[in-house]
Amino acid sequence: MVPTTRGVVTFVTAVVLFALAWQTRIGWFYVVDAAIGGILLVNALIPWLNLRGLSARRWVARYSGGADTARDIFEGDTIELGIEVSSRFILPKLFLVLEEECPLADPEEADTDFLIDALGARGRAQVTYAVEPYQRGVYSFGPLRLQSTAPFGLFRSRRTLSAPLEVTVYPESAPLGGLPHGGFLQGQLLESGPPRPSGEVRGSREYQPGDQSRAIHWRNSARRGHLMVKEFDQVPEGEVRVAFNPSLKAGEGRESALEYGVRVAASVAHQAVREGRPFRLWTSARGGTFPTWHATLEYLARVEPPGEKDAAEPAIDALLRAPQGTGTSVAILSAADDKALQTIRRSGGVYGRRLTVVVLEGFDPAAEDASAVDQLVDLGLAVIRCRPGALREAMALIGRRPSRQGVAWR
Repeated sequence: MVPTTRGVVTFVTAVVLFALAWQTRIGWFYVVDAAIGGILLVNALIPWLNLRGLSARRWVARYSGGADTARDIFEGDTIELGIEVSSRFILPKLFLVLEEECPLADPEEADTDFLIDALGARGRAQVTYAVEPYQRGVYSFGPLRLQSTAPFGLFRSRRTLSAPLEVTVYPESAPLGGLPHGGFLQGQLLESGPPRPSGEVRGSREYQPGDQSRAIHWRNSARRGHLMVKEFDQVPEGEVRVAFNPSLKAGEGRESALEYGVRVAASVAHQAVREGRPFRLWTSARGGTFPTWHATLEYLARVEPPGEKDAAEPAIDALLRAPQGTGTSVAILSAADDKALQTIRRSGGVYGRRLTVVVLEGFDPAAEDASAVDQLVDLGLAVIRCRPGALREAMALIGRRPSRQGVAWR
């Protein structure tokens, strides 16, 4: 309980009036001073009582698709969060201020205040607000802060209420025209093409943006209450392998090389899952396979820069040392990562037919070496340059087949 500026002024006024009354013996000075003293006493108690007997909860109220429930939240979606404050007190509450700090929002817009002007005896009050998740990750909301200065703003009382909520934000994934063909050495054919559906329906899955409308499974959609699409048996066409080094520190926040590396990996993984291809991802020396699209998303949402011990064995080194069977590999690296560029130059030519290199440029221009990237082109690799703000354009190029040895798509 702390006095506000208004409360301090009121207290000083009461002291001055008491002094005047003492000196002049004028009765109405005592009356006014007593009234002000009573107001101060009441205002010292009410804010404290206002915050007793309260509990709170948070929940995700609505998703950008308009449904009341949904499983996935991605970067750039718009969701609606709800806060409910309940009172167990037998007296009503007045003028409660909720101070919300939303970890999903842009750090510069994370703080929001809400006013609950009245909360009835043993009543409930709800507020909702919309937020666009700023960056992928797993976010835990902290305690909800409340304050009260009722009724006249002379004293301020604060307290926190536990209202736990954990929200997983998945990385953005851009559509691909197909899985990467990989760079190829002149005169040699690609080892594998896109998978061929057998025509046999083996099940259904949730609709994903980019799925064709003719593949919608209407019966299962009606049964589940949301769109489902048919999944067909496909001829195995080899593993899709992706590697990037999460220790990259070029750029800041969501516009960093690490975040773009995660988005590129998510884009390739999404296409692999849609085509029924096995997918393996390296962000360290140990690669992992993921049985479902959601398992891949969960992993990518939690990717963080590794510690010094893990960073000693870069992911791209591990990818190139691994047995290269039928399939295709994608190496994601920064144009400022000299070690990764050297690794690709040293070993990439051996895997030219199955290796596509996505180079993240423009995140640290002072440290980037354009000539080193051009050397990768000379090895016969398909090199795709991805700059800040151009993720979708770069991903649209991955499915294109180069027509000559060593093509650098820009």
